Amino acid sequence: MPPWGCAHRGSDPSDPVQFVKKMILSHLARMIRDGTNGPFTVDSRQLGGVGARISWLDPEVKRRVCNTGFYFGPDPNAVEIMMMRGMAGPPAIHRHHRGDSMLLVLGPEQGFPEPTGVTLMGTPRVGEGSVEITPHRNPPGTFIYVSPGTVHGFFSEVDDGLVAIGIQDPPIRVGDEFDIEDLTLEADGKTVLLAT
Repeated sequence: MPPWGCAHRGSDPSDPVQFVKKMILSHLARMIRDGTNGPFTVDSRQLGGVGARISWLDPEVKRRVCNTGFYFGPDPNAVEIMMMRGMAGPPAIHRHHRGDSMLLVLGPEQGFPEPTGVTLMGTPRVGEGSVEITPHRNPPGTFIYVSPGTVHGFFSEVDDGLVAIGIQDPPIRVGDEFDIEDLTLEADGKTVLLAT
């Protein structure tokens, strides 16, 4: 295993780091069958700006799944692996300045309802003070890549309307601090103003 984490990798399907992240998430999804958090047992909490309840993967399970035997497997100390369970409410929009995220949408195979919630995504252009976000419906089994700086969020009209597991690299959580910039969706429902 390399001594570095796997930050700043793109969504290129030939990227071996992203391939390994997808394999890890697929393996973890198979460990969840009953609509519960499965091995995601650490510090479940609702985070402002995210619109979801987040639970982190048990550290021993994280160590085991990251040590896959692949050269490009992530250093378990350089990533975080979490479960996101969307909560009913208004869209919650945010961005991470450092965190690179790969998410896998869960569904009936893991005991959750068919996803009814949406992801909201927009990539800011340099120097622009706003970004337009677009809603995306994601069926179970969909991988979602979120690069650092991408404005994104989740919207669900019901609890668990969107459930996903993900790997963040580097971690968005460091101690009690989070690499989360809360953003506000304007009244038009598609524009997000950015701090300049």
